[in-house]
Amino acid sequence: SFIFEYEISKIVYIESFGKKLSIHIIKNNETLIQEVISGYSLIRLFEMLPKDNFVQCHKSFIINRNYIRKIDKQEMTVTLMHDDIFVPIGDKYKENIWGVEN
Repeated sequence: SFIFEYEISKIVYIESFGKKLSIHIIKNNETLIQEVISGYSLIRLFEMLPKDNFVQCHKSFIINRNYIRKIDKQEMTVTLMHDDIFVPIGDKYKENIWGVEN
C-alpha cells in the first residue's frame, strides 16, 4: 500500500523539523534518500500509517519496525538498517519501543 506517492514498505523513518517532514525512503532496494514535505504534522502522518509497521520513538521521529537493527536501552537509541542510522528514543516514547523485538 501507499501513503501519498511513497510505498509504505520503503519508508525507513520520518523526521519532523517544525512544519516540515523529512521522509527517508529506500530507492532501488539499497539507496536511502530523503524527501521533504510540508503541510502535515508528524502526528497527522502517523495516524495515516499502519501501526503494525510504524512506531513513534521520539517527539520528532517515527520509525518503520521492519528496519530496526538494534535497540539500545542504555543509550536510548534505535539503530536502523541502511547506513546504521541512530534515532533517539524519547522518555515519553520508550514504552513504544521496549515491546519491539530486536
